[in-house]
Amino acid sequence: MSTQIKNELRRSSWLIALVVVMVATIVSVKLVDKPKASWESYGDEWYSTAYQGDFINEIAGPAQNIHAETQLFPSIIIAQAILESDWGQSELATSANNLFGIKGEHNNQSVIMRTDEYIDGERITIDDQFKKYDNLQQGMEDHLVFLKGASYQPVLSAANYREAALAIQAGGYATDPRYADKLIELIEQFGLNQYDS
Repeated sequence: MSTQIKNELRRSSWLIALVVVMVATIVSVKLVDKPKASWESYGDEWYSTAYQGDFINEIAGPAQNIHAETQLFPSIIIAQAILESDWGQSELATSANNLFGIKGEHNNQSVIMRTDEYIDGERITIDDQFKKYDNLQQGMEDHLVFLKGASYQPVLSAANYREAALAIQAGGYATDPRYADKLIELIEQFGLNQYDS
């Protein structure tokens, strides 16, 4: 093999190696620059912030429509949906379209689920009957009907989300002694009050 051919093969090999390195560099830069979902903890669970954003966006529109009709703060609706349904992932949410943990029957439909309750400051787990809805919209509409009850009138007339959260707890919505605090924490952590205006 002539020296000229050997030199051309070496040059070709170096050129191929250089192209491979450049392609690998470009691909790795693209992968590094690709936005990644970050992860945050809430309680004992970890959630992708991308998923959290999707869930909030799914609930925000209907919550703002409800606000236009009733003055109920969208941030409260969204925070309750997050807290009560574990970001839409609880069995009650997925099998009964019940994002708000509303007990009882809806159109003769219900499911029995395990739930934590607080009695005399102690947390216990019981089986209870929860409403089952045909779709999420039905569940959101019934949540509004529920909050229009006499016990929750202060929620609808609250001046801000903090007052509304305290009024929900005072009305007996949940037995958790930190329920209002948890709603407020969610609203502030995820900036849900941006949907209130």
